[in-house]
Amino acid sequence: MAEPIPPIVLRMRTAADPATLWATLSVPERVATWFTTARHAGWADTGLGETGRDDHRGAWQEGLDGLLDLLSGGA
Repeated sequence: MAEPIPPIVLRMRTAADPATLWATLSVPERVATWFTTARHAGWADTGLGETGRDDHRGAWQEGLDGLLDLLSGGA
């Protein structure tokens, strides 16, 4: 049996207050501007392997960067 491929787990810190964070996570128009979740697993089941996971890691990082920008008052 193949060794499991570790999931992507990204964490971030923000100085945003809880109301701003909740609005950014729950208002559909705001979610659409950054769309991301913090854990993506199941790589062995998809057949994409580690290369696919690494490609996705970059996309997830861009999403989190967009979220941080919004929480910092960016457009």
